[in-house]
Amino acid sequence: MESVPKRALKAAKERGLDLRVDPMTISTAPYKFRCLKPKASVLEAFEKARERGQEWVPGMPVPVVTYHSKRNEWEIMDGMMRICAAIMAGYEVIPALVAKGETYDALDDILREGYYGEDFVEMLSMVNPDVARNCRLTDDLKLSGV
Repeated sequence: MESVPKRALKAAKERGLDLRVDPMTISTAPYKFRCLKPKASVLEAFEKARERGQEWVPGMPVPVVTYHSKRNEWEIMDGMMRICAAIMAGYEVIPALVAKGETYDALDDILREGYYGEDFVEMLSMVNPDVARNCRLTDDLKLSGV
């Protein structure tokens, strides 16, 4: 049987869904975290980057989020801890890869069989080089223990 991301991509194409992902600068205001605690090393990296006036930690994957235009809602698909660390370091805006929330919703019947955001991001990486590159960065950081 095909993986969830492959089935989602096939369905997205059959349904004519918008698979575009736009690199954007987004506000951190919609995101509130109460119980998350990023690794100290990640938080320190964000604090140093902010002190240097950098918009993001060099080499750190950017978050992948969806924007639901009809509901004016943002949802994190990948990068919750990074967004949390950025907020804790004082960032009010951050770079992100933004996909269509309506596309995510339209694939719910397939995505609910797996790991929603993770499978959605993997599906997007199959058609978008920016997302694929970002996923490789994420994998590299996991392997390095960061």
